[in-house]
Amino acid sequence: MRYILILLLLSFCLISVHAQQEMVIAGLVLKSKTAEPIPFANIGIKGTAIGTVSNNQGSYELHLTSGYKRTDSLIVSCVGHGMYSIALSNIRRTKDHIIYLRPTAYLLNSVTVRPEELSAED
Repeated sequence: MRYILILLLLSFCLISVHAQQEMVIAGLVLKSKTAEPIPFANIGIKGTAIGTVSNNQGSYELHLTSGYKRTDSLIVSCVGHGMYSIALSNIRRTKDHIIYLRPTAYLLNSVTVRPEELSAED
């Protein structure tokens, strides 16, 4: 009886280890108008600390081993561009996932900086 219990426990452990498959998402981040690569774009899983950054040529590779669900979303963002989001269940398991980001301009209010005179006591 003891051996059967140990055998069942080991089989459950092996099943849980096998269920944690690695998913690799790789490809390019490009500008939508010119198809130029976007370096240093942020690529990650929404709501987690799982992520990476594209290199100088816009190429990225994100390895997901655990801590993600197929219902999670991949988020891609970069300063000066709009954000891109896609569900992990909609991503093909290929290494040519190309993401196009649209340029975004932000109109900011002006800021005036003035010097302040300090007294000897300050």
